[in-house]
Amino acid sequence: MLGPDAANTPPDFGGVPYTTIFNTYLGFTAYTSSIRIAKQTTISAKADKLETWYTLPHLLSTTNVSTTVAYTPLSVKRPAFLLTYGILNISDFWGKNQLVAYPEYLPDTITNQYGTFSGLSSFDGFATSRSVAGSMVYTPTPFFALNLTMQNFNVTPRPVPGVGGQAPNQFTADVRVRLSKNILVDVSRVYYFQFAGEGWAPQYGVQFSP
Repeated sequence: MLGPDAANTPPDFGGVPYTTIFNTYLGFTAYTSSIRIAKQTTISAKADKLETWYTLPHLLSTTNVSTTVAYTPLSVKRPAFLLTYGILNISDFWGKNQLVAYPEYLPDTITNQYGTFSGLSSFDGFATSRSVAGSMVYTPTPFFALNLTMQNFNVTPRPVPGVGGQAPNQFTADVRVRLSKNILVDVSRVYYFQFAGEGWAPQYGVQFSP
């Protein structure tokens, strides 16, 4: 719950109590087939759109578009490489209550252990992230896969270490191993390049599946 009445139970927004909160959403995905642009190299595009209406008087709109160039060698003994450029737009529309849901930061500047940062009032419910990601995928057998991904994010509003936002640079390592005919384990971990003082994520991602 956002706004000055966030601590109220039942939740209260603009003087109106909400004893039940639910949402309705509509989304679609459009994508192209892979188009060959060179030997063993293809390009493809994808777009996702999601609109979510809440009983609280706001609309969350998410648009995600990306283009990927992929190099896929003929031999599984050699790794595949992917380069992806994406744009993500998130808009949380509250109409006349926009500044109630996202109140202005006063003062607009903060100083913490990571430095001095201004422009905090730009966190008003609207954000755009432009990203570039490079991946290496190595799957020499059906029983083992290694995925190494480096990502750079250019986000508006700019993230503030110690306050919030996405780390500008992230490295993800993911290993998938088939332990038996019916058990597959996936282990991953992320490195944040000292954003907000964080290097390797303190936790591993571990998933078991058939």
